Amino acid sequence: MTRIIPALAAAALLAACSEPPKHQIVFTHDDTCKIIINDLQYGQANETERHCVREPASGATKAVTVNFLSETCNAYRYTFSTGREGSEGVFVFRPEENPPNPGCNFIPQYSDPKSEWVLSTAAAE
Repeated sequence: MTRIIPALAAAALLAACSEPPKHQIVFTHDDTCKIIINDLQYGQANETERHCVREPASGATKAVTVNFLSETCNAYRYTFSTGREGSEGVFVFRPEENPPNPGCNFIPQYSDPKSEWVLSTAAAE
């Protein structure tokens, strides 16, 4: 019985590692990224391409700003939170760093401070 519990924990950990992240920011070009949500909490999975800016432009990324101005008249800034193997790290939306423009609202699935966004760069084809 005592050997079953560690085996189950290892299997659960392995399954969690093989799942794709629920929230991803994938740079497809220097100034363009795909915002991917694989979280059914918000209905269906979706993917949208937007203008994005890395901060700073070179070196380790500390933040990413995604332009949603045409939909919500806001840009969304995601700040580095922690490292993650196989990516450029995990980023989060911090409300205190994202004051909304007057008369504008954020889209909940892109502005949830509890969501962790995994940043990566698409492989060149």
